[in-house]
Amino acid sequence: MNKIPVLIVDDEKDVCEMLERYLKSKGYDVSSANDGREALEKVKTFKPDVALLDIRMPNMDGVECLRSIKKDFPDTEVIMATASKDMATAISCMKEGAYGYQTKPIDLSNLAIDIERAIEHRRLVLENKDYQVNLEKKVVERTREVQILNEKLRESFIATIRISSGLVEVYDPFLGGHSKRVARLSAKVGSRMKLSNPELVDLEMAALLHEVGMITIPEQIRNAPLKELKTEEVKIIRNYPVLSQAILSPSEELNRAGVIIRHHLEHINGTGFPDSKKGEDIPLGAKILGVVNAYDELATRRRFTSEKFPSEKIKEDFVFLQLNQLAGKHYEKNIIDILEGVVSNFIKKKRIRELYSSDELKPGMVLASDIHSKDSKLLLAEGSIINNIQLIKIQTFYRMKLLEQKIYVLD
Repeated sequence: MNKIPVLIVDDEKDVCEMLERYLKSKGYDVSSANDGREALEKVKTFKPDVALLDIRMPNMDGVECLRSIKKDFPDTEVIMATASKDMATAISCMKEGAYGYQTKPIDLSNLAIDIERAIEHRRLVLENKDYQVNLEKKVVERTREVQILNEKLRESFIATIRISSGLVEVYDPFLGGHSKRVARLSAKVGSRMKLSNPELVDLEMAALLHEVGMITIPEQIRNAPLKELKTEEVKIIRNYPVLSQAILSPSEELNRAGVIIRHHLEHINGTGFPDSKKGEDIPLGAKILGVVNAYDELATRRRFTSEKFPSEKIKEDFVFLQLNQLAGKHYEKNIIDILEGVVSNFIKKKRIRELYSSDELKPGMVLASDIHSKDSKLLLAEGSIINNIQLIKIQTFYRMKLLEQKIYVLD
């Protein structure tokens, strides 16, 4: 078994010799130097795991020597040796990277304990570095595999989304804004309901494109309150989910989103349209989209009400009262409750803090905004409570430049 190398640096040769004898008796491989410049040369050749460094030395003092060691050999743990009057200097050295300090005259038993702790600290730091390197390597390899397999698919998929969404927004700015709001809220509700990442992508895409069929409907029918429409005109409106699905059907990548769109106006009691599905026959994504769509319609479009509200809180109370009256009939109560929590969080949220880097992110922090990958996939939703696994993932992605957006957390 190789002995652990320890370097003693002190301008008093008798001190060096005494410490060298003691540490060798403890099984260490020991070398010594009598000033800072000699110490730096020894570090290059001897490569110690731990260095005991006196603060007051000729030619180069301990503080300057410490800085050089930590700059060029950051894995070397340094313990400072200091007289009691140098305590403030010793503590400042710890800010420069020193592991600890010993007061002179040095207590040998305390020194042995500090060296053992420094060695253990060095081991843990190196293990963590190795873990991070291997983790990043695996993430890079896996990410590259996915990129190669899905590059053409993604290009086609994104182009289809942009073209379709752009057509809706150009044709009717309200529908474009409505779709974006519904997409954002649907993704947050789906995330709280623990949908998988592919399910969240399908749901968000469906929400973004669910109104595309409306571009085929005349404006006077599309924007009129339902109570003013004739029977035949209501039938036209009710057929728009089918039209939306048909428009998206040439894209194989959007088939699942098309199914969600087709059934988002079904009711769990079977009174919805276009297929009168009910209960478990309605896809979960469609149930979520149906609730969020109804919420935004009630809150912004006034198709069902002409109410005007003096405050955001009163408006939300009214909207959720309307939705809850249909719970168990049109919509599932738990989805309404989750949406209400998401919306309430928007209203109550006041103190948001921007982090300067991902290194400031800590377990237990709550995200105040979504984190998306560069290809716009939702990685973590607003409101997520960061755990250790998510922390490693996010910080690794930022180091690899796979994420560049700012991070916001609730204070």
